[in-house]
Amino acid sequence: MLKQMRGWGRLKGRAIVIFLFVVTFIPLLHAHPNGGTGNARTWKPEWTGFFNECFATYGESLIRARPKDKRTYCSTANSGLSENDYWLSLYIPIARAESGFNAHAVGRNGRKTPLGLFQMNADDMARYKCEGRNPRDARQAICCAVKIGSYWADYWAEQGEQRISNGKEGILASFFQPIRTGVGGDGRGGLINDSSKHRSIVASSNRLCQYAPASGRPNINATGGWLSCIDPVNRPVVSEKI
Repeated sequence: MLKQMRGWGRLKGRAIVIFLFVVTFIPLLHAHPNGGTGNARTWKPEWTGFFNECFATYGESLIRARPKDKRTYCSTANSGLSENDYWLSLYIPIARAESGFNAHAVGRNGRKTPLGLFQMNADDMARYKCEGRNPRDARQAICCAVKIGSYWADYWAEQGEQRISNGKEGILASFFQPIRTGVGGDGRGGLINDSSKHRSIVASSNRLCQYAPASGRPNINATGGWLSCIDPVNRPVVSEKI
């Protein structure tokens, strides 16, 4: 009887350890990838710095871009808004929709697992000739996201039809699923995504560019209320910071 009780105690202890591992670590790995929203993470100050650096290096095609739907994502932009700020106001809500601002997020769909802030994999980074092959490194992921946007900006300019999102096509929609309109695939023949993610990104980017500093890029690095409009709900969230 005593042996049975000891055996049951050991089994119970192992079960508790396994349970704690599952509830603690698995959610961290799978924190809202591919369209997640609503966790406590925020866009970090250093990520804005990474974006500014990468945009200065790789963003020339985005600066030249004249998408027909540009005002859809920034209908009330102030007159001093720079191209850097405009595109940053788009990439931030895309990152939120893709990973919930989790630089270590692990996607669940497809044979080649998407990772990181913008849910890409090493093959994606190689295809677009990005620096580095680690999508869970925030700087590499952000730089690659800018390069991807620039690639498709050039492509659609050559096609004579530049839009940010046109179904599954566009400067950003050609790669980033949440900004697509309509239904997207889950990589396994199923259907996920609908226009609700696109609508959320539109709402967030409009608020972001509306409240961006009028003087442009230098002030974008300041911590404070500029990201108070990141939440898709129409109320300020002052705790959200760059």
